[in-house]
Amino acid sequence: MILGGYASLAAVGLVTLGGIFIGCTKGDVPSDVHTETYTVQAGDTVWGILQRYDTRDNMNMARDWVYSHNNIHGDIQPGQVLTIPVGR
Repeated sequence: MILGGYASLAAVGLVTLGGIFIGCTKGDVPSDVHTETYTVQAGDTVWGILQRYDTRDNMNMARDWVYSHNNIHGDIQPGQVLTIPVGR
């Protein structure tokens, strides 16, 4: 949907106006999110990793982002390198 020439990204609830993000909630993961790489250790879970790197109130979207961007289709394995969203 176009609003006065500015794109509205309904998928993440985000409207951009000249590079300023408006309408983001803490559960959103914008496409230009800051990321870091993390090497999975024995006993790690995606939830546990996200709790160390991401401070969102609702991390369901962040978890889904990690699974999607890292092509995870099951359990993570020690030694696997993941891209993780950071902060907020």
